[in-house]
Amino acid sequence: MPYPQNLETAKEVVAIVMDGAVPATIATVYAIPSVGLNLEQLERLALLGKSVQRTARMDIAHVLSIR
Repeated sequence: MPYPQNLETAKEVVAIVMDGAVPATIATVYAIPSVGLNLEQLERLALLGKSVQRTARMDIAHVLSIR
């Protein structure tokens, strides 16, 4: 999704999940694994768009090692 639609969708999903669970968007931000991103971190990912690498759990160590 293009910005800002991607950010608005992320905020809506977090609001829906908060109704019965704890939302935890997971990302590596500035080479630091983060669970439960704040609004600033979500905005950064949204602005970066497709330049952000999506990674499966099994590939996280490899992706971090090549950065």
